Amino acid sequence: MDWVTLTAVKGTPGSIADWINDSRIALSPGGAGTTAALIVQEAEALIYGKLRHWRMMPPPVTGSMVQGQQYIVPPSDMLEPDFFMITATATYGKRVLRQRTMQNILESWQYDGNGNIVQQMPFAYWFDNTNLNFDSVPDQTYPYVFTYYQQPAPLSASNTTNFVTQWYPRMMRCAIMMLAAEWLKDSGQTIQGVGPGKNYWSDQFDKELAAAQMASDRAKRAVEAGPIMYGAGEGSWYTQALG
Repeated sequence: MDWVTLTAVKGTPGSIADWINDSRIALSPGGAGTTAALIVQEAEALIYGKLRHWRMMPPPVTGSMVQGQQYIVPPSDMLEPDFFMITATATYGKRVLRQRTMQNILESWQYDGNGNIVQQMPFAYWFDNTNLNFDSVPDQTYPYVFTYYQQPAPLSASNTTNFVTQWYPRMMRCAIMMLAAEWLKDSGQTIQGVGPGKNYWSDQFDKELAAAQMASDRAKRAVEAGPIMYGAGEGSWYTQALG
């Protein structure tokens, strides 16, 4: 499965036009600008709005907080943050910053006698559509590491495949067929009177999405097993058995 095939004209095996038996959805020569291309884009938006898969995670981002600045700007392709940690300081060592709600952090702000938020090492963060915001104003340039879920580049003539088309083509197909049924204005039961309709494809999409998410969670989370040592950044040394 790839962009070229999906948006190709009727008669091309695997194309949307072929699956719904309607040439109007990908008029010759197919590709960008056709209804088929718009359906692929909407299907991608539907998938990426719900799925949080480890294949959507780029390498960790590193940087340093700015002293006196209570936020950092995350990568522009961030869908959702995953993990945030101050990596090393001379006094405190490393510290994991926990994600909390905006309201919870605003309530925790502490002010000095001049009405300014107290500067100290941050403990937590919340995020909005622009920044990752800290519970405290950093009192020095703390180095950090940050992981997040990335918005994949959209399929196109220059980016014909991605991890969904390669590893989860059935999920992509179900999302596409559900949207194609909407375009055809067919009932929820059949597409053009024959074959499964929107309701079927919607149910199948939910199943494929859940299976992909479960596989990712198992691969990503199952490694957290056995004793873990905690050091200066977490208080006294101790071990905790997990799993």
